[in-house]
Order: sequence, then structure tokens, then C-alpha cells
Amino acid sequence: MDQRRRLVERYTSELRGEDCLATIRFMLSDVPDDLNENLTELLRKLDRVVARLAAIQQMPRSYGTDVQIHSTEIHTVQAIGENEDVSLTQLAKHMGVTKGALSQTVAKLTRKGLVTKRLAPGNAREIRVALTDSGWTAHRNHEAFDRRILSAIEEHCGSATPRMVKRYLEVLRDFEDILELLGTSNHQAVGANQEDDQ
Repeated sequence: MDQRRRLVERYTSELRGEDCLATIRFMLSDVPDDLNENLTELLRKLDRVVARLAAIQQMPRSYGTDVQIHSTEIHTVQAIGENEDVSLTQLAKHMGVTKGALSQTVAKLTRKGLVTKRLAPGNAREIRVALTDSGWTAHRNHEAFDRRILSAIEEHCGSATPRMVKRYLEVLRDFEDILELLGTSNHQAVGANQEDDQ
């Protein structure tokens, strides 16, 4: 992994302005043709999967309530349901988001009648959140939705061995590492370009 990381860092430092897939394709230019073709096809498939997943996640759903709930909102509902009567600070840490971003989402969920907010006993600065009855309905229906997706995946991939699944996970982790490095190098490049402009 360290060798791959160094390779990615080298190429991303040379291609700061390129888009992610172009950078990865450039990285594969030294790979033998048959492997390169397979990896290029894998990149195309991954790109299509990511685009389809993004489109699905952008579609709001009601989850059995009388309001439309967006992906970020339902995942916040899930996190609140799994961490009942939690503070905003604790929930933000748990979800890996900023407290400001979470506060905005919680405000939307409160207006939609899915979440309640209250001050913590003995601490007037700490806000605690909990699900309403409608919030619990959305929570249960989202869990059922996730189970249906998982069931479809299991049915479709039923012949996959644990070894194959482990290998898929390794490939996805590798891509995640590459994307993390690309994001970091592009972020650094943007900062460097802004400094150059001043």
C-alpha cells in the first residue's frame, strides 16, 4: 500500500488540475495493456455506479411520513434514532460532520416535525435532539428500505464467496485511498493557486 500511495502522490502532484478519473487513467498508463483495459473498464463501471448512487440519493422520499426527506436528512434521523436524546456536539462527532452543518439539517427536520430539540438539564448551552413519532416512522421505514437494498444485493451476489467479497472491499478501499489523496492534492493545489493569484 505504501508503494501505491507514493505512486499516487507522485502522479497527483504532477496532475493537480486534472479530474479524478483522468488522473487515475494516467496512473495506469504504465500498466500492461490487458490489465490496463480491465482497470479502465472497472473505472468506467465505478463512475457509472457512483453517478447512479448520487442520483438515487438526491431523490427525496417520504419514508411513510407526510413530508419529503432528503438523503442527508434521513441519515441524520437514523443517527438520532441510534443515539437517543443525544447532544448536537456528540451527534456531529458520531456522524463526522461539523456542528454547523448538523444544526442546519436538524433545523430542517424540526420544521418537518421529525425531530425535537431541547436544552440539556443543568446545561443551558447544550442542545439535545430526539425523534418525534413521525421521526421514528421515517427511521423504521428507512431501515426497511436499507434491508430491501441489502436483500437485493445478497440475491444478486449470492454466488460470491467471502474471499471475493473481501477482494471487492480491498479494491474499494484502494479507490477510496486514491480519491482521498486526489482530493487532498487538488485541495492543496487550489490553495496554492489562490496564493499565487494574490
